[in-house]
Amino acid sequence: MSLCRFVPIAVAVFVLAGGAASAEEAFPYPQGERQVVFGFSTWRVGTYEGGLGLRLFHSGRLASLFMLGLSVDVRSYEEDRGDEAYTSDEAYTSDESGIGIDLSYTLEKYLRSFHSVAPYVGIGAGYNYSWLEDEYTYHYEEDVKGLRKRTEHGITLQASLGVEWAFTSGISLGARYYLRFARNWASYDQDYSDGSHYAASIDTWALTTGAGSLTASIRF
Repeated sequence: MSLCRFVPIAVAVFVLAGGAASAEEAFPYPQGERQVVFGFSTWRVGTYEGGLGLRLFHSGRLASLFMLGLSVDVRSYEEDRGDEAYTSDEAYTSDESGIGIDLSYTLEKYLRSFHSVAPYVGIGAGYNYSWLEDEYTYHYEEDVKGLRKRTEHGITLQASLGVEWAFTSGISLGARYYLRFARNWASYDQDYSDGSHYAASIDTWALTTGAGSLTASIRF
């Protein structure tokens, strides 16, 4: 199940569970409350995206969230393009490896709580860097091998809407959606087996929205 489908279900479960909870009112938190936050975005074969952060409450309903994100990509795949020009059922093979990090800050405002469930809105900014290497082979009459390298860095501005469920003392679970503006700068280098080389730089920007991440927060 993709995260985009799972987050709405998670939010609904949190709200229903919070409405039926018999625990004490969990929000607002006291000023000076500190939490370690574990974030999770994607986990499928060969790919992981998650993070670790710190949430500090300035008042009962206002908090700062500092996050360090990590993404890992290690995959091998093959593709049959179904073209008679290719002489192999595996017309294209690739071995990818890459890593990315991002630093972000979000100012969160918690709204009216319902028992142990509290929705919140947030606004923040971040910086990201990623590196990816791809060793590939095109299977023509003779194999053509190459190596692609991509480095990318960028900045983001983000607004978010989320919910926190304090299901037990000291621990809460959360989920959020985001609206994000991203400005990225990427450089590509490609080496071919015949000794030729290709390089390019690309600047892009994008406005995206969707499921952000699932989180688990622990007081300390």
